[in-house]
Amino acid sequence: MVFTAKKLGSYRKAAIELGINQETVRYHCRKNGLFFAGPHEICKAKKQLVIDGHTFYWSHKRYYRGSVDGERMLLSDYMHRKIYGTPKPKRTVIMFRDGDSDNYSTDNVYFVSASEFMKKMNENPEVKARNRDILDKGRESIIAAEREKPWLRKRRMQRMVTTRRRNDPDNRYARKATDTRRKRAEERGYWYTDEQRVHMSEGHKGLTKKVLAMRRREKEHAAVRQRMGMQ
Repeated sequence: MVFTAKKLGSYRKAAIELGINQETVRYHCRKNGLFFAGPHEICKAKKQLVIDGHTFYWSHKRYYRGSVDGERMLLSDYMHRKIYGTPKPKRTVIMFRDGDSDNYSTDNVYFVSASEFMKKMNENPEVKARNRDILDKGRESIIAAEREKPWLRKRRMQRMVTTRRRNDPDNRYARKATDTRRKRAEERGYWYTDEQRVHMSEGHKGLTKKVLAMRRREKEHAAVRQRMGMQ
């Protein structure tokens, strides 16, 4: 086990090669004096910041973190406490005025809510293009799956209806969407007027699915009787 880990240079690769748990490989290697630097140790050697005498190391999770007076803390939390004197609220994102994510000066740092951060990100044309590509790929995969298994579309539609009924029991959003479509259609000039709708309703009065099916059966029976020479 130790020889394999030394040969491959990684606990994870050795665990995959031997088909055992990574923690087991790590335990035996360290017991025999074999140590490998993990992602955090590698990031420590690459990047770090010293602010007010406190050292913050760049994590493989793409943020700085360190220890302040014995308390484990993110650098963004420390900057919020330093500027505002309070802990950073949840769903709050740190932003940089000059775009440099390593410049943590008080003049360059400010905080926004997660919703405002997403709005600013979506205004970026590159992000818009990336999101559009992700949506297109998702739609293509759904269409391909539903072509192979047509019952998936029925299940998806049922799930959509159930979710809509649960989220909007009064059907307010559906009525709002209908009003919006009608307003746009009237602006474009292809929406039926109220008089036309009354005329159409009078012309189709009583023509339910049951009545139409009955009339269709009567026509079929009449054709059969005519072929057989019956009245």
